[in-house]
Amino acid sequence: MHVSPIMAAVFDDVLITTRSNKYKRLATLVVGKGEDIFQVPAVMLSTISPFFKAALSGDWKEASEDKVELPEESPLIFGIFLEWLFRRHMGSTGWEGYLIGDHDTHLVELYIFADHTQIVELKNAIITNFHSRPKDLWRLPISTLQMVFDETPEKCTLQQLIIAAWLEIPAHKVSLLGDVVDSVPSMAKILIMAFGRRSDESEERYLCDAVGEYLEGKGAKESDPPQSVPQKKRKKWMRPYA
Repeated sequence: MHVSPIMAAVFDDVLITTRSNKYKRLATLVVGKGEDIFQVPAVMLSTISPFFKAALSGDWKEASEDKVELPEESPLIFGIFLEWLFRRHMGSTGWEGYLIGDHDTHLVELYIFADHTQIVELKNAIITNFHSRPKDLWRLPISTLQMVFDETPEKCTLQQLIIAAWLEIPAHKVSLLGDVVDSVPSMAKILIMAFGRRSDESEERYLCDAVGEYLEGKGAKESDPPQSVPQKKRKKWMRPYA
């Protein structure tokens, strides 16, 4: 089972220290084609995810058995999700036991998992993490960019943030755009349209909108926009889907 010792220790602490019986009902998650099995307090899943809440309540077979099958999900990514679920922390340098070089691809896969399971808080945590280091979005492998634009909903927050970052790619990295045009045509189309709408009237530049522009639900758009760029020009430049 792809769960690090840190997550297992936190899980044990929850079960040992809580005075409530609500954590004692465990849901069994069968993840991936290899049928990796995880057991998680049902209330933790139901509280954070409408998908899991529906699966673990009502007249569904899964609800009566406290069992949910996720054959299309990755056990590795589900294990990373559990670490976040118990720790509520999204690191930026990789997780214990995982290759640091794969970290950002794992974050993208985690975002896709969160979209499948309707976990808005997790999606926002991933967006906030990427927003804090937007230049790293230029370094995403082409295969990861393909994943974003093939497997997430059109105009989702992750797509918007990636487009906003790529609009500011420096001249010495412009050759990367050729790879995008060749391999990620849906992203290239949005970029070309966004470049075409950019203003020629000002030389002021900045990398991305305030993080609140990319969050969903509670907290969305609460952050103040950058003070150096007028609001009207901000939206014209950096909201590529507007």
